[in-house]
Amino acid sequence: MTIPVTPSGNYLLIKVYRQPTKRYLWEFPAGVMDDGESPLEAAHRELAEETGVTATRIELLGSQTPVAGYAGNIFHSFVAEIPEISLDDVNLQADQGIVDSKLLSRREWIVLIDREEVGDGVMLTCLARYWMRQELETAEPRGDV
Repeated sequence: MTIPVTPSGNYLLIKVYRQPTKRYLWEFPAGVMDDGESPLEAAHRELAEETGVTATRIELLGSQTPVAGYAGNIFHSFVAEIPEISLDDVNLQADQGIVDSKLLSRREWIVLIDREEVGDGVMLTCLARYWMRQELETAEPRGDV
């Protein structure tokens, strides 16, 4: 899963129907790796395929197993620096059920989460990793960490 962020700090989200929940959910672009593809290559490809937006830089935030007691799948979290865009620049992958997109500030994100319009655990974990990284980069150094 890749968190696309503009230089002004807006997040690009896509809206997709998820059959197991029978709901449309706001998500970050994500997908599976093709044979022989690295997680980083997959992140670049999925972002471009699902949104038509090309990242200027992508960085691994970390990897996790969201439900270790149920499945052993490993998910990789990335942050992608993308150019300053408008929604007119987004070209959604409609054949994959992606029906809408939006650009949100951090505050607007928090409201969306509070309204439970975001319910995917992988997505929330990726966002937590990104916000944690931001916090650690801006925090004063502490000797106990």
